[in-house]
Amino acid sequence: MPGTTVALITGDSDDVAAAVLGDRVGVGFVEGPKPPRGLSTSPVGRDELTVIVHPGHPWARRGSGITPAELAATPLVSREHGSGTRQFLEQALRAHTGALLAPPLLALSSTTAVRTAVAEAVAPGVLSSLAVSSELRAGPLAAVPVTGLDLTRTLRVVHRAGTQLVGAAAGLAAVARTAGRDARR
Repeated sequence: MPGTTVALITGDSDDVAAAVLGDRVGVGFVEGPKPPRGLSTSPVGRDELTVIVHPGHPWARRGSGITPAELAATPLVSREHGSGTRQFLEQALRAHTGALLAPPLLALSSTTAVRTAVAEAVAPGVLSSLAVSSELRAGPLAAVPVTGLDLTRTLRVVHRAGTQLVGAAAGLAAVARTAGRDARR
């Protein structure tokens, strides 16, 4: 759209919802399991959470992976409270094991910070497969399967309920939907 400037503001799912509800942004993208009231949502893609460790971590050598109970009991390098990644993981583990996720060893406000801490062998972490694919291929991180736990989640575009996406916001949502479809191919 000629003459349009898009500004990217990052934040956790709670921050994005607050920005949309506060009319600071017209559209947002979240990965949390349950966006707050007052927002309309529609799916734009899917991804899967991946347990990541330093290649020297004992879990990296376990071909059969780990159990959901082991993951739930382990203090992780985690995203901060309010992060859709953390909310989704907590919900998935609670639904599967009935257990609460152990308090994080370290809670960080960005995916990059979590990747770095895990690569430095601080502790295991859990992030989007999309966010760690390069590091898994290059070797500073190793993926660990979790037996019997589905960590696939839906990525959503959000906007204020009762409104239509128009102009640049509608265009951005369309680009995200196309990218989501292309990623599944």
